[in-house]
Amino acid sequence: MKFDTGKDLVEVQGMLVEKDALNIVDKLRAYDDNLDILYLSPDRADGEVNEAPYIIVEKCRDGYWRRVFEVWTLDEKVLERIYNADTTRHDLMAVMDGRVVDLKKERNQRFKEQLAESTDIYAHLLKNPTTSYSFPNADGQIVKMDDKFGVTHVDGKSVEKG
Repeated sequence: MKFDTGKDLVEVQGMLVEKDALNIVDKLRAYDDNLDILYLSPDRADGEVNEAPYIIVEKCRDGYWRRVFEVWTLDEKVLERIYNADTTRHDLMAVMDGRVVDLKKERNQRFKEQLAESTDIYAHLLKNPTTSYSFPNADGQIVKMDDKFGVTHVDGKSVEKG
């Protein structure tokens, strides 16, 4: 009898297992030998319809296996979730602090770029002897300003003052 799921299958202890899922199990065990994945057989379920079939467990110091979380599919997201939650192997505060520093640098860079653009516009305005000026705003619209009336046109449309 042949059985084709469209995925590579491997026989493990008399059971057919998807090769991709087995790869996730191997990677998890290699990452931390206290972690394992249990498969909840549908015929052994305790009647809960919404219970996920895979349970990630950790063997604790007291010898008991404790549920870490449940998943419906074994894929790279399981490993990402484990890696991101692991506070024993990396300092989450340092990672977060690094992200905050990066965000501040990006914000300061955007501010400097906007300041340089505004400085350039005003330098051109001061050099120009006319009383009306046109320039592109941050949205790419052409803005026309007048010394006496302020902004008079945006993209060729008249702006009414209220």
